[in-house]
Order: sequence, then C-alpha cells, then structure tokens
Amino acid sequence: MLVSDSIENLNPWAVTGLTDAEGYFGFTITKKSGRKLAFELKPRFSFHMHSRDYDLLVNLKEFFGVGNVSLNAKSSYYSVGSKEDIAIIIQHFKLFPLLCSCSIDKCYNFSAPESSIRRI
Repeated sequence: MLVSDSIENLNPWAVTGLTDAEGYFGFTITKKSGRKLAFELKPRFSFHMHSRDYDLLVNLKEFFGVGNVSLNAKSSYYSVGSKEDIAIIIQHFKLFPLLCSCSIDKCYNFSAPESSIRRI
C-alpha cells in the first residue's frame, strides 16, 4: 500500500515505482543577483501532480523528511532543491534502485563532485 494512515507503512519500493513513473530529476539555472553573467546550477527532485494527489505528496515529504509541498487549484507539487536534501533522496535510491535507466543516470550524477560542474 502506498498511502496509509501511518507514514511507517509507506512502502519504499512503491516510492521508487512512483518516482520512476512521475518523478523528475533535473537542474534549475538561476541568475545570481548583483552580477551580470553569473548563473547557478542547482539540482532538483520533484513531482507535479493533480491537486487530488496532495496528500500523497505530503506523505512523500514525510517519508523523505525533506522538501516542500505546495497546492494550487489544479496542481500539487513536491520539490527538493538543496544539495544536502538531494543527498538524502539519493540514499533512498541506492537502497531501492530506480528501474528507469534515464532516472538512474540523473540520480547518481547529482552526487558528482562540485568540481565537475562547469560554472558559467
């Protein structure tokens, strides 16, 4: 069972399966304030689902213990954006691996040393 009354009953393999189907690993690029040509590359793990799935995303936030959940009229969002919090997410997928090779590559590239990321 994926969603339950108790967060202790959230199945870690179901979390992995849901991530394979609906999760997103990527990067956001933001302009650093006060500088003309300075940008920052940040890792992102997120879900964008229908508003009726808000409780599921709250359960995911409680399961991982990190991130933010938000809701608007038609959509609900769960996102994790700090390097420290992404490391917690990656640890889960080391124990309960993703099946989608694309997601696996992105997940493990998040843990690459910062020196391997080219700064613009």
